[in-house]
Amino acid sequence: MENLVGKIVKGTFKRPDRPSSQIAVEVTAHVTMPRADGSKAPYLFGTRLDIAQAGKVVLIRADAFKPGTLTVEPSANFKPIDTADYFVTPPNRGGDFFAFIEKVAEQDRDWSVELGGHKLTDFIVEVK
Repeated sequence: MENLVGKIVKGTFKRPDRPSSQIAVEVTAHVTMPRADGSKAPYLFGTRLDIAQAGKVVLIRADAFKPGTLTVEPSANFKPIDTADYFVTPPNRGGDFFAFIEKVAEQDRDWSVELGGHKLTDFIVEVK
């Protein structure tokens, strides 16, 4: 996969048990998280730009775009998200598709870890 940081990714996105939708995401970081079988799943962390969810911070599977629908363009006004405040609950054995992302206040970070959360920064990878 090419480095998508600072770019806008658009395409038809599909999650299990939901209808497909057209989305656009300004990518701040590439993320990989373990699946139940030990392999790693690719994710994109960024900001939704499409009308349906504009401004929402998301962590989405990079491989869930319908083949042939994906377009990539440079972001004219790239605004990276500060990843330090975000925690993620990785997918569990019940389903490898979805991971929960949330911004956690400093006073709640230990509690987040007790509940299974991990620093997002632990999963960020560099793509060249």
